[in-house]
Amino acid sequence: GWKAYARRCRQTKANLRKYLKRMLTHGTRDAFAGWRAWAGEQRQHDVVIARFAARWRNMGLYRVLLAWKGYAQECAKNQRILDKFGRRLRINAAARAFASWLEFR
Repeated sequence: GWKAYARRCRQTKANLRKYLKRMLTHGTRDAFAGWRAWAGEQRQHDVVIARFAARWRNMGLYRVLLAWKGYAQECAKNQRILDKFGRRLRINAAARAFASWLEFR
C-alpha cells in the first residue's frame, strides 16, 4: 500500500541522488585529470622550447641573424626618412611652381 509506495519513492530518490553524485564526481575527476595531463604537456613543451632557445642563442648563426635584423631595420628607417624628404621636396616644388604661375598670370 501506501507505506510501500512511499518507501519505493524514497529509495528511487536516494538512488537518483547517488547516481547523479557519482556522475558529477566522475566527470569532475576526469576533467581534472585531463587538465593535469594538459598542464604536464605544456610544462614539457616549455622546457623543450627553453632548451631550444638557449641552444639557438649560443649559435653563431643567431648573432649573424640578429646583426642582419638590425641592419634591415636601419635600412627601413633610412628609407622612411628619404621618402618623407622626397614628399616634402615634391610638395615644396609644386608650391613654388604654383606660386610662380600665379605671379605670371
